[in-house]
Order: sequence, then structure tokens, then C-alpha cells
Amino acid sequence: MKLEVQALPSFAQLIGEEALVDKLKPVAPQKFLGRAARSLPLQEASGSYAGRVVLVSGAGGSIGSELCRQVLACLPQKLVLFELSELALYTVHQEMMQLTAGTAIEVVPVLGSVTDPRQVRLVLKTHDVQVVLHAAAYKHVPLVEANPLPGLANNVFGTQTLASAALQAGVERFILISSDKAVRPTNVMGASKRMAELLLQDLASRSGQTIFTMVRFGNVLGSSGSVVPLFQDQISRGGPVTVTDVRVKRYFMTISEAVHLVLQAGAEARGGEALCWRWASRCRLCNWPAR
Repeated sequence: MKLEVQALPSFAQLIGEEALVDKLKPVAPQKFLGRAARSLPLQEASGSYAGRVVLVSGAGGSIGSELCRQVLACLPQKLVLFELSELALYTVHQEMMQLTAGTAIEVVPVLGSVTDPRQVRLVLKTHDVQVVLHAAAYKHVPLVEANPLPGLANNVFGTQTLASAALQAGVERFILISSDKAVRPTNVMGASKRMAELLLQDLASRSGQTIFTMVRFGNVLGSSGSVVPLFQDQISRGGPVTVTDVRVKRYFMTISEAVHLVLQAGAEARGGEALCWRWASRCRLCNWPAR
């Protein structure tokens, strides 16, 4: 049936003067979570970011911008926004400036690519970066499948460039935002993220100072790489809805939850771990084989 689902406002809004039809809104993806969203404090984990210089690559993306918001709550000394897209960098920088108004936290926008070794080295050295949260990546499976060389260059060589420079600069922690598709990868995107993980594990085995770790998750509601917008578009067009298998059961998490797990895992890491998180009925460390 070609029916559009919309949400009604609260009773207090209903009795206002505005026409009812103007108050109808599309149902947000978070409404389909199937459980109450978790909102937990980082507690002692925030100490890994407090008072430090933190760089977020891909800062203008859905995951990267939420990383910036939650890192700010940890009260860092400086937040470096590293982003390739000018518009995305402008947008996230404007938001971060509003969030830090009246504080001593410095926010630095850097327009550039993680595949540029000279710029990466300069940024890490100039700002004395202590923690790197590496979220910059190409995440859409079909696009990376159709453009394998740019996908591999960004996801693999970009990670290698940034991680190697972080090791040389003596960065304290380097956390890679990976993907559940890196587990027994069946596509170029997943393979590229797995290769990035292997690069980090190699650096971790040779690093005496920098802690390298990676966090995997998938099915994040509202993220730019989520399958939900695709499903919404397919439904709005009257179908069909393309699914891998009708028997597949998906467990979703919100962007906020995913970022919380990244920061928590990054603070607890000892080096070389590939931490796999899924947040369904409860939070757990998922022991997926890393092969």
C-alpha cells in the first residue's frame, strides 16, 4: 500500500491555532529503534580526552560531528576539526563555536585530506595533537564497489598516512572508526576497512608509545552510511525495498550511542584491539573473528 506515515504533535501543540496539516511531521528513524535510547555518562573514560588536544578526521560527517560534540563534553584543551568538504567543515565549525562560547576550549578548522602526508604531519606537529579519532572514510558499499581505487586510497592509504604520522608525532591514542563489514569482508568497502585495521595492528605491534585501536559497529540510525535512508526513499517511491535476505534481523543503534562506545572503547584500549560493538537489548563486546 502506498501510504505515507507521519507523526502527530503533542496534545498541547494540537490545540494551537496552526492548521493540523502543518503540524504533521515525517517519523524520525530513531522512532524505529524498538527500545529506549541509552544516554550514559563516560565517567572516568572522559579523562582520556579532558585537557588534551583532540583531532577528529571527517569531523563534518554524521559520526565525526557527534564525536566532536561528545568530546567537547569531556572538556578538551583544543579540538581540531579535520575535514575534506568545505561546506561540512564550515557547518560543524559554526556549531562547535556556539557550543564552546564562553569556554577556554579552542576549536581549529582544518580543510584538507588525510591522504596528504605533508599536511597531516604539519597539523599534528603545529597543534601538538594528543588524541586522534579517525572517522574520515568512504562508507557507501555500492559507491566504493563502483569506485574501488578512490575507496582504497581514502580508507587504506589515508589511514596509513594519518596513523604513521601520529606514531612519529608521539600521539597518545589513535582510534579508528571501523565497520562490521570488515569482518570476513564480501565487498571492497569492507575489505578496505579490514586492511586499515591490519595496518593499525601492525603499527600497534611496533609502537612503544602510541596506543592504536579500532572500533567496529554497524546499522547506525541517522548516519550518512546507514541503510535506513535508502529504505525510506524506496518506500516513498512505492517499493520495492531491497534487503539482503528477508530473514535478516538488524540491530540498530543511534549515532549518539555509537560515538559513546567509540570514546569508551578508545579510553579502555591497550593497543591493537579490534573492538566490535552491537547495542541491542544490552551492550556487549562482540567476539567476532577478525579474519
